[in-house]
Amino acid sequence: MPLAVWPTTPPPLHPSSYRDDDPATEARFVNALAQQRASRAGRKARSYFLRFRTTNTNRLILQAFVEARRGTAESFLFKDLDDFTRTGITMEPATSDGVVTAFSLPTTGAYAGDYPVDSAAAILYRAAVDVGAITVQTDARTLTRSPAPAAGGAMTADYHYYRRVRLLEVPTWVHAPYGVWSSEVTLEEVAA
Repeated sequence: MPLAVWPTTPPPLHPSSYRDDDPATEARFVNALAQQRASRAGRKARSYFLRFRTTNTNRLILQAFVEARRGTAESFLFKDLDDFTRTGITMEPATSDGVVTAFSLPTTGAYAGDYPVDSAAAILYRAAVDVGAITVQTDARTLTRSPAPAAGGAMTADYHYYRRVRLLEVPTWVHAPYGVWSSEVTLEEVAA
């Protein structure tokens, strides 16, 4: 089943904030209910702190999303509000051989947690030249060009990306006058 994407409605209040952590281990989801600890060398993980002040209709959208993820049990994809673009990222394999059609986002280093957004913003390059129409597989973390790009060129890409996160705790909503609801939400990045 594909990973769900955090709803864009309602948008959180600005300023939202985040913190980059560099722990030696992190939670990695084995399945929907179980997680294990895994090493995360070479890249920082991000925690997001979002505040919402919204209508009851929008509160229900977020509440339904949380309930569908079984609270904090399932991870999902979140597009950072301020940091969601990558340019010139070396793909795997790093060089086209004229046969391979699917190029993966990095599995190690600073970009190992990226999930490409399925959008027109994704561009795959061979030797710094756009290869043309591609298909984005968000969950597989790949960009595909068919037919394969010609052999012998460095494969790089520009793309917008999601981070894989989970709720740190189920949000509590407070009802204010005039039908306004408010809450604070903390999202914690997990391993890809």
